[in-house]
Amino acid sequence: MTGKKYALPRGLYPSARLNFQFYLWQEALGFIVHPSVDLAKPDLKVADVATGTGIWLNELSKYVPSSAQLDGFDLSTDQFPHISCLPSNVRLQIWDATQEPPESMVGVYDVVHIRLIEFAIEDNDPSIILRNCRKLLSEKTPRRC
Repeated sequence: MTGKKYALPRGLYPSARLNFQFYLWQEALGFIVHPSVDLAKPDLKVADVATGTGIWLNELSKYVPSSAQLDGFDLSTDQFPHISCLPSNVRLQIWDATQEPPESMVGVYDVVHIRLIEFAIEDNDPSIILRNCRKLLSEKTPRRC
């Protein structure tokens, strides 16, 4: 399935570019998740919106308990790795962040990660994406950017 709102090409080289960008970001920031987030929480639930290749979740899985639920969402499955290449607690699925999240996703997550979405923003207004992503957060989750 080809993403309807993603302006860049998908395929081997674009996937390699996304993975390389991930490592540049990690090197620049010095962490994968802000240090104030408790990654040791046994029932941790994390959503990665605009997951692309799933590289962020794949790397995050090394720092969280195996019981953590790591869910990646994207417009398209075109850049998802084969399921055999993913840790057992990582699931990748389709969700368009410009659309309301399904009820099964609302209020579920302790962490919602989103990065590099400028090509998915319509009319220079990210508010609908941010509003929909905020709906994914658990009521108990402190709000941080």
